[in-house]
Amino acid sequence: MDVAEAYAWGQKFLLGYGKHPPLSGWVAGLWFTMFPAADWATYALAMATVGVGMVICWLVALRVVDARRAFLVVVMMWIRWSLPRLRIDQVMMTCLQYFLPISCVLLMGVCLLVTRDVTRAGVRVCS
Repeated sequence: MDVAEAYAWGQKFLLGYGKHPPLSGWVAGLWFTMFPAADWATYALAMATVGVGMVICWLVALRVVDARRAFLVVVMMWIRWSLPRLRIDQVMMTCLQYFLPISCVLLMGVCLLVTRDVTRAGVRVCS
């Protein structure tokens, strides 16, 4: 959906598109004047944008820290940008549906095992 909007914005080069800054429309407009409006061109635009972003991050990091730390910064950003984002409602539903019942069962199991071991050892807990 974002690429379709950027493609539509790129048909006319304006200084702003509603409440959006013009850079994405300009980039998409320039890109689709050189390449056809096809799926492969859209994927290539996404890869080129990420590649340019990584190079810019590398150059900024080199100005701040040494090359080893700049490489680590770029690798951490690459990993973060590659992984899907977790929505909080999905995380909470997973916790409520799976982790909470599993943890309750495990807690009851541990309580039963401790009770069994205490009674086998003959330790009196209450007098």
